Amino acid sequence: NDFPKIPWTPRKSIDWASKIFFDPRSSSQPFPAKVIDMYVQKVASQLEFDPADVIVIESPYSSAHGNDALPNNPRLLVSGLDEYAEAIVSCKIFLAVESGGQAFASAVKGVSESPHVVALFTTAQHSDRVFVWPNVSYRTVSLGADWHEYGSP
Repeated sequence: NDFPKIPWTPRKSIDWASKIFFDPRSSSQPFPAKVIDMYVQKVASQLEFDPADVIVIESPYSSAHGNDALPNNPRLLVSGLDEYAEAIVSCKIFLAVESGGQAFASAVKGVSESPHVVALFTTAQHSDRVFVWPNVSYRTVSLGADWHEYGSP
């Protein structure tokens, strides 16, 4: 019970083997675009890739929060959970935020060495072990009070 599980084995796509996918969307944690963009730049520096190579992955289940992140990067719209899982299991690096995407990536990755999964958490939530998985690397950010108003009507 170290990480979540899915009841099927996603197929791998050779076409996505060298890709870096990023799901910046979260319904519960509305990270500002500039915070997400800085997170990607920092991880890119640490893992030695070009932030311009990141492909933003979107699905029918994506939240509106985070849709303004990396506005100039290419997008990949997946049709559903099968294709989303296929993208995760096939890619070299999968980036996410504190969301269902990072939990799903943990389930898809399982005990495999790849992909390298990295998720952005707020310092307020990082100690919450309910949603922190041992096969995901975490980066934390401390956000001011204005962050809670982000995305509010």
